[in-house]
This record gives sequence, C-alpha cells and structure tokens, in this order.
Amino acid sequence: MVAVFLKFAKAHRMPLNNKGAFCPSVAGTLQVPPRGLCPRDTMPFMAAQLLLKRWVRSPRFWLIIGLGIDITLLAATLCYQFAGHPEVNPAVNFLTVMSGVILTSLIALSTVDHLNKQNQRRQWQRDDTLGAFSPVLAEMDDNIVKLSKLQPVSTQRGRAVAKDLRRAALAAPLGNKLASFYRELIEYEEHDYPAAVEHGRAIAERRVFFLFKMRGYGASYQDYGGMGAAIHRDLTKVIDGDLQNLLPPDTMAAFRKSYDATVDEVMKVESAASYQIPGVGPAPRGAPFPSAEDAVKLIKQEVAAEKETQGLRAGQDSLRVKAERISEELRAELQKFYGPPLP
Repeated sequence: MVAVFLKFAKAHRMPLNNKGAFCPSVAGTLQVPPRGLCPRDTMPFMAAQLLLKRWVRSPRFWLIIGLGIDITLLAATLCYQFAGHPEVNPAVNFLTVMSGVILTSLIALSTVDHLNKQNQRRQWQRDDTLGAFSPVLAEMDDNIVKLSKLQPVSTQRGRAVAKDLRRAALAAPLGNKLASFYRELIEYEEHDYPAAVEHGRAIAERRVFFLFKMRGYGASYQDYGGMGAAIHRDLTKVIDGDLQNLLPPDTMAAFRKSYDATVDEVMKVESAASYQIPGVGPAPRGAPFPSAEDAVKLIKQEVAAEKETQGLRAGQDSLRVKAERISEELRAELQKFYGPPLP
C-alpha cells in the first residue's frame, strides 16, 4: 500500500517531507520545500524544538516544575490541615522546607548565571580593547620614530578605531587624551607636514638654481635635472637639518653624478677662449664650484633656516613628546587587562 502511494505521489509531483509523508500544505503545487521538508519542519518549528530542548536540559526548568508541584502539594496539604487534620503537620513542614530549598537553588542559579554573563561581558570587553588598541599602540610607537626623523606619520589605525561605533572605549582621561592627540596628528599629517615639505623642496631647488645662475652661458645643462630628481627622492632628509648624514648613499650618488656632470660642462664652456656673456662680451672664468657634499650642506642649511621648516620641527617635537607619554599610559592600561608586558 505504501509503495503504491509513493508511486502515485511521484507521478503527480505531490510534495513529500523528509520522512516520505505527504505534505498537504503545498499539495496541488509543483514546488517542493528545500530538502523535502514540510513548512512545519522549517525554521519556526525547528526553533521551537531547539528552545524546548534547551529548557529541558536546563536545571532551572526542573526547579521551576518542582517548585510548582511543591507549592501545589503544600496548598492542598494546608487546606487539608485547616479542615481539621493536624496529623499532616510533618508533611506541611517538609513541603515548606522543600519550597525554601528550591527557591534558594533558583536564586543561587540565577546569581551564578548573572555573574557568568557579567564575566563573559568583561572578557569580551577585554578582548575588544586589546584587539582595537594594540594596533594603535604599535602605530604610535612607529610614529614616535618617524617624528624623530621628520618622516611622514601614519594615522590609519587610529582613524579606524575612531570610526568603529562598536569599539571598546578606554577610560575617560586616557580616551580623551588619545582622541585629542590623533586630532593633532591628523592635522599635522594632512596640512602641516605636506606644506612644510613642499616649501622645503622649493627652497632646495632655488638654492641649486643660484649655484649655477649666470654661469656657463651656452651650456646644454642636460644633466641639471638629475639634482632635482635626487632632492625629490628624499625630501625628508633635505629638510631634517642634519649636516653629518647629508643624504642616503644612493640619493647622494645620484645627486653627485648630476652635479659633477653639470659643473664639468659649465667649466668647460667657461674655459673656452670664445666664451662671452650675451650683451656683456668676453667674461673671465667664474669662481670654483663647491663640491657636491658642500652644495648639499648649503641646500640643507638654507632649508633649515626657513620659518616653515623650523615650525615643522617644533611641531614634530611637541607631537613626539605627547606620543611617548600617551604610548606609555596606553601600554599600562592594556597591561591591566592582560598582565604580561606588551611588546
């Protein structure tokens, strides 16, 4: 009989559930629920089953049932006692004690659950705090080094924490200090630093121009552009005011190659007997050029003397001091949660 029904259902596309039973709610349609399940076997029904299983496994469920049974028996026993049957006094006392025990167990269980939830929330908050602010701490330590070298700073991780509305919040004093510091650092990154570097580039190029001004009329100056390219490559070193470590070796080599080639061409043009300045006439050979290293020193000295460069250095010194102080406070705050010193 079952085999005949199944053959009929298959021939007429009658929907069956996962147990091979006819699903009447979708009868007459060509649509079969996913995985052959009836609607009663889908999300609402399964959620109710899961909730019931969870309650059955919970001690609170059985305590509440026990309390209900105990109170019912106690009420019936009290009514029987008031009806003139003092012999049930032991049962009344027992049921009363049992009610107290069950209530005490429920209170204790609720208290433990509440404490567990609070501890879990604290653990989540600690994990969120470490996950959010450990990268910020690493970024601040990196920025301390960059500020000491007048290099571009990074604010990516600080911005990410500020934009995340679900982020873990620090204690008010430290959180306010960190937010205020990053506002200053972003202003430095977006406005102060680019403006000062661009000004330093212009001053450096002007200094190079003056080195060759009114020299070598008729020269091609085909290697002159290499000096500007070298300056552009390491502008942070050009404006740092360090006269001992002038430029990185590869940058210094590129500058020297272009500078020496241009100087050689100018000197060759000026040493020719036919050399003359247009509109002036024959001209004596110009003064000797400084070496490439001395030319870089002249450039860096002139850039360092500019008001914009001095303001940039003062600003980066102030930010570096603040970064060092806040970094130590943030490190100490994170260590309160996790004990071992952070790297």
